[in-house]
Amino acid sequence: MYLSLAETFVNPLALFTISIAVGLLMRFTGPTGSLLLTPALNIFGVPMSFAVGTSITCLFGKGIMETFRRDAFRDLDLKAAVLLGLQAAAGISLGKVVLLTMADLNISGVIVRWIYAALFFPALIALWQHRWQPAKVDRLAYRSNILLPLVALAAGLFTAIVGAHGLLLLGPALVLLGVTPRSIPATGALAFLIASGWGAFSYAFGGRVETLLALLLLVGITLGDQMGGYLKQAHSEVLRRALSTVLVPAAAAVLLKQCGLTTPAGYLIWGASGLIILAGLVGAMFGSTSKQDLVFQNQSHVWR
Repeated sequence: MYLSLAETFVNPLALFTISIAVGLLMRFTGPTGSLLLTPALNIFGVPMSFAVGTSITCLFGKGIMETFRRDAFRDLDLKAAVLLGLQAAAGISLGKVVLLTMADLNISGVIVRWIYAALFFPALIALWQHRWQPAKVDRLAYRSNILLPLVALAAGLFTAIVGAHGLLLLGPALVLLGVTPRSIPATGALAFLIASGWGAFSYAFGGRVETLLALLLLVGITLGDQMGGYLKQAHSEVLRRALSTVLVPAAAAVLLKQCGLTTPAGYLIWGASGLIILAGLVGAMFGSTSKQDLVFQNQSHVWR
């Protein structure tokens, strides 16, 4: 598959397989699953600025599809969502300037890959622990918290530079600032939808989005998400943790890419994605839903 803007060829089958794994992983682990997308694009030959712009466009498309789900905006704090979205959009504008400056200096790939290498293991630990205690703050008092605009700005900056889901930062921060956990999925989702929409437009206007590739990835992510929705019927804590371990070979693949070993890195992340899909299918066949698992499912909504 030839990418006319990036002027490079990519393996569409490999990227489609990885996108299915991303959708499946996001269904179980929330925005953490998006950490797989941008490194995979870069490993398979997409320049980093194009990988980030295409990833943000895919996440925006997924966010639009999320709005059609039943009760998608239940417990929504509309005012907070719009404010957070606009502040995060400002962060995305700033992050885009930073990323494109690094791209002009030919250092964007190296720096962003190091950021990902540093992110994978803390993300894995957070998934295995998954314990966030909300502060005892009035439901609406957090709006006046001086840290909130800074957190939203940082989330947008993070998204624009690495192409991952902003809720990785925004979700835990909202919990710690005292937002009711039930309102975070809707509020955070709408905020990120606003911010990622601006990011997709901004990167596309700058010629950094491969539209056909984004559509291919979005189809795969949607397929993986639907598969994950079916697997939720057999959800277990063990299955969630098993799926999250894909971050380990993903980190190894990023490090291999840093060392110039592109081919082994590609096979590693492609093979790990295939194993994730296989693990999900095995979990559907042999998993069982316990009372403890149902409690976890309710808690994990903070991440979606």
